[in-house]
Amino acid sequence: MRKNLKEKFILFFIFLIITIGIYLLSSRFADNRVNDFCTKIITVIKNKKASDKVVLIAIDDKSLNQIKWPWRRDLFSDIFDFLEQDAGAKAIVFDNLILFPDTYYPESDSYFIQRLKKQNKLINSYILYNSNVSGDVLPEEYVKIFNEKISVNIRDERTNKKFASYRGIINIPKDFLYNVKNLASSVIPEDNDEIVRSYMPVVAYADKLYPSLAILFTLIILLLTNTYYKQDI
Repeated sequence: MRKNLKEKFILFFIFLIITIGIYLLSSRFADNRVNDFCTKIITVIKNKKASDKVVLIAIDDKSLNQIKWPWRRDLFSDIFDFLEQDAGAKAIVFDNLILFPDTYYPESDSYFIQRLKKQNKLINSYILYNSNVSGDVLPEEYVKIFNEKISVNIRDERTNKKFASYRGIINIPKDFLYNVKNLASSVIPEDNDEIVRSYMPVVAYADKLYPSLAILFTLIILLLTNTYYKQDI
């Protein structure tokens, strides 16, 4: 009898150790799955639809059939002017990277750059990253412009004052950087399973803080010049 109890106790103890080990190894995976499930349930319960005040404008097959890709940049400028001046858009997000001058259509590129000076509600995007490859860090002149034109004021009331910090910025043409009114980070970190579960509204580079696309979009709509963290996130 005692032998049977002892064997059962040993088996139970082994089972308990294995269970704890599996939990510790897969807790993050399990937490993600639980989070995903809860998010789906909440979405179904609330049954919220996207705001009709936000419009997504995409280049579809019909557009590409009418105008061959790549499009000249002056076409984008005309679209932005229409949205701001005629459609009354409060803010316009252009989630497309401008990495190099357009050598195929230089006149169009020049028009695009000049129009940027007057497009106060347009937000262009750039990408920060942590590569150690030589040449990633922008020249000091660029960093100065970045600090003056793009950084935001932060009043941080959190106890854990941490921001995602980056070493470099993917190439930005000089004329574009000089003339653009609004630039915001389009970095969106993914988990190992390539699902986005968190979002960093403000990022750090060269000892300054810079807004994400979502934050700058909100600041422009609300006519604000700074932002702050009120609680831990």
